[in-house]
Amino acid sequence: MVQIQTPPKSYQHSLFQIYPSGYTNGLDNSGDYTKYEKDELLPVGDGVNLNVRKNGDKIYVMYFAAESGVYSARCEEGMNDNEAIGIFNTIKEAETKYLNLIP
Repeated sequence: MVQIQTPPKSYQHSLFQIYPSGYTNGLDNSGDYTKYEKDELLPVGDGVNLNVRKNGDKIYVMYFAAESGVYSARCEEGMNDNEAIGIFNTIKEAETKYLNLIP
């Protein structure tokens, strides 16, 4: 597992985690066991969805599975849809040669 803690004011105290393929069988690997109001899918294009957990309009946990592993981000202060998609796109850009996204 790779875990990255961002500095303050960078994605509002977010925690990003990456597990190798098969480690969590596509399950949420965020380590956040809080019960949120909503568990939803957020479309990011090409038939791919992010799994998000949120209260109101704020996303606190997002995760997605790829052949290369399971990726998640957790944000203590919450993020909006565009910020979650931005995190996804950053991971996608950095990992493109390794990602085979699972729709």
